[in-house]
This record gives sequence, C-alpha cells and structure tokens, in this order.
Amino acid sequence: MQVNPIQQFWKRPPEYLSQSDSIGINDDLTALVFFSSSASYIARQLPFSVTCHVFFSNFVLKLCVSVNAEILNFSGGLKSNYTFPKNFIFGVSTAAYQIEGAWNLDGKSESIWDHLVHTNKTFVKDGSNGDVAADSYHLYKRDAEMVHELGVDVYRFSISWPRILPTGLTNQINTLGLQYYSNLIDELLKYNITPMVTIYHWDLPQKLQNIGGWTNSHIVDYYTDYAKVLFDAFAGKVKYWVTFNEPMQTCLEGYGGTYRAPALNRHGIAEYLCAHNLLKAHASVYHLFNQNYRHVNKGKIGLSLDSNWAEPKEDTPQDRQAAELYLKTHLGWYAHPVYSQEGNYPPELIKLVVPFGFRRLLKWITKTYNNVPIIVTENGYADFSGLEDKARVAYYSHYLNALLHALHEDKSNVQGYFAWSLMDNFEWDDGYVSRFGLYLVDFKSPNKTRTAKHSAKLYASVIKSRALPKDYDPEDFTAFSGAALLAPSILPLLCIHRLLL
Repeated sequence: MQVNPIQQFWKRPPEYLSQSDSIGINDDLTALVFFSSSASYIARQLPFSVTCHVFFSNFVLKLCVSVNAEILNFSGGLKSNYTFPKNFIFGVSTAAYQIEGAWNLDGKSESIWDHLVHTNKTFVKDGSNGDVAADSYHLYKRDAEMVHELGVDVYRFSISWPRILPTGLTNQINTLGLQYYSNLIDELLKYNITPMVTIYHWDLPQKLQNIGGWTNSHIVDYYTDYAKVLFDAFAGKVKYWVTFNEPMQTCLEGYGGTYRAPALNRHGIAEYLCAHNLLKAHASVYHLFNQNYRHVNKGKIGLSLDSNWAEPKEDTPQDRQAAELYLKTHLGWYAHPVYSQEGNYPPELIKLVVPFGFRRLLKWITKTYNNVPIIVTENGYADFSGLEDKARVAYYSHYLNALLHALHEDKSNVQGYFAWSLMDNFEWDDGYVSRFGLYLVDFKSPNKTRTAKHSAKLYASVIKSRALPKDYDPEDFTAFSGAALLAPSILPLLCIHRLLL
C-alpha cells in the first residue's frame, strides 16, 4: 500500500502573520527544520519516528519525503546529485549548562540543573554533572577555533541566566558574566562567524524556581527584564536571537514529568501553566526586540521548537486524523499561538482539554466496571482572582454539558457532581495564588469577605433549573482565547475531577 507523500514546508507571506497576535508573532514567515537521528515514540505506535527542532526565521527549507509503508527509505530519499544552495546556512549549536562548567565561579548562582543533579545524585545515569563539563568558560577561544575549523556560518550558543543575573532579577547584574559572553562573541567575529544567541536553554535560576519558576505568571516580567539586559549588552554584535529552546521539553518533561529539570512530575497541571507563561514570555520579548532593538543590527528573533513527526499507521481517514491531532497537540501547542493567523491554542487542543476526555472517562468506567454508580467529587478550574471569571463559567458549562451527554446518550451511571471549590482556599504548594473558588475570598480583609463570582451564579442557576442556560453554546471556546483573556487573571485549562465509585 502506498502512503501519500508527506510535504512539510511552512511558508507564510508577511501579511499572513501581520494580524496574528493573540499571543505574539515572529518575523518569520517560514520554518527551518533540523532533523536529528534520534528516534522517539510516535502516534499510533509506528515502527519509526524522527525528532526535529524547528527554528522559525527567514530561512526556508522545503522537505518532501515519500514514504512507502512496506519499503521505508530512512535516509529521506535516494542518492542524487543535489547540492545545497550557496546561500544555505550551516551552523553548529551548544547550550551553556552542557559545556561551560564554572557552575559557581565569578558570581554565577545555582541553576535548576545545578540544583537537580546536586540534590539527586541518581538523576543522571552515570552520576555525573555539569560542574566542569567541557570547561568552555575557560576554553571559549578553542571553541571558536573549532567552529572556524568546521567552516560553518553560524554558531548558536546559549547564555546562562544565573550567570548574568545571580538572583534571577535585574537588581544584581553580574558584569563578569556579561564579559565572558562578550569575549566569546568577539572571538567568533574575529573568525567571521555569525553568533546566534539562545536566551533560554533550560537553565533557569534556582532562586526563581523556588517561587514557582515557569508556573508563576510573574516569570513573564522576569524573563523580559533578563532579555533586555542581553539586548542592551549584545544587540550591536548579535543579529540572530532565539527566545526559547525546545519549550515542550521544558514544560512537558520538566514540569509535567521528571525527565528534565526541575523534574516536578505534576502532569496535567504544571505543564499547562508552564507552556502558557512561556508563550507569553516569548511574545513579550519578541515585541520588546521588535520595537527597540531590531533596527540596531537588522536583527532577527525566533523560537526553537521540537517535535516528532506522526505518520498515519494506515492510510485511512481515522489514522490521518489521529496523526494530524498528534501534531496539533504537540508542535501546534507552541506553534499555533505564535504563527497561525487566528492565534490562540489549536482548537483541537482546547476541545480535548475541556470536556471531551471527561465524558469518555465516565463512559469507560460505566462499561468496564459493570455500571458501577459514579459520583464526581471534584471538578474545578484555577485562575488568579476576580469576580468576572468568564473562563471558569465556560469551563463549568462545557463540563456540565459533557455530563448531560454522558447521562442521556452514553447512559453513564453518574449519580452526582461536586464543583471544586466552594471558595478560594490555601491551595497546597500554590498557597493563595491559585483560586479555585466559586466564591472570591478577600484574604487581606479581617473577616475574609466572601463574594459570589459569576461562576457561582451559573452553578446556582443550573442547580435550580436542572439545565444549562438557554444561551449556552457548545462551540464557543472564546473565554479561553488569547492573551487578553488568559492573562493575567486566567490560567490555561487546569482541571481536577475525581470519581467516587
């Protein structure tokens, strides 16, 4: 069976992105796709996959691969006489933590990777750490020489946030850290090598992680301040900038899982907060650069995304849809808010996160466990504050709608539903930052004044009428759309539902 050719090339005229700004836009109209040889899991359990990093900028790479389901050419194509264009850019990349060493020298403070490997000696397979690494902090001249020996055009390296700002904030700027990177940049320019700077490559200052890291909405301002320090210091010498390296690794594997620092293992909560704040930070820094620094060196700024390719297991509509859904809920999670014309997260992701899985779960329990009675004991949504909690209203409306369909169409044996929570409370390790309540609590007032939010009025009306409001629209997800509504008072879809069987 022949599988339709895969064509993966993204090219957008300037006017296509000019109106896109629910999260922020990039200047870049095309995608450059770098493929590594590492294999990973893929949708529908395919026997192969490819990992790619995508840096969006004004570079163009068109990739067209024909795949035969029976005979696979893993090299990407047959032998040919093709050559790379003369203006094709070759580069080589590194990351600060992985090569610099000098983890506590000349004013540098602890990063989340320093902290993780020092406090959990078994985290790294061989028990090693990056305390010295390749010692590029002292051997940067040899590094530049090696780049020159390769003959590449561009050297992409990252700057260590805690080496520049030991507290994570701009109240203390480490001049020795700035001098190190200035020396490296000058050494590269001496060889006519173009520097490309990654502003963040996973080494958050531990002092910022202590207050929530990328799950704390204030990180947007901290990151913007940090980037401004770099732009002020290096914009005259550095033309190409990358805001973030592989944000999915940071959020999904660092905050949701345990494969990357800070290894929080708070899947279903932390990665959504991380992704949302990180995207807002990217937008903030993009606009800062665009308005104040682009003209200095005719600079470019972009975002480096990582993704696996998902190939349909069979050439059927269902499998093609599954593969497309995988891409939209992985790469699209980070690319769609920035590069799509409409902005916001992919609609498929929004709809999946809200009520879809809830209804399916209820149906599965009823079928699998012989119609056991179910009471939903917790279902809730967190924001930061405010009485006009439009996103929570929409959240409860969609979930209650899914529950109605579960009862009447799926015949799920659900006998009760409890909203979480009656009022704002002490939310464990989030303290009083996250607000789940139907009632707003003024924790600063002597009487801890309680005031009904709009979501409380919705819930009360549903209980009284036993039905959703007549103006409820199951296709309306606008309450979750864009930075204007999602920030600063609304977090992404942070849901809790517990089932009492």
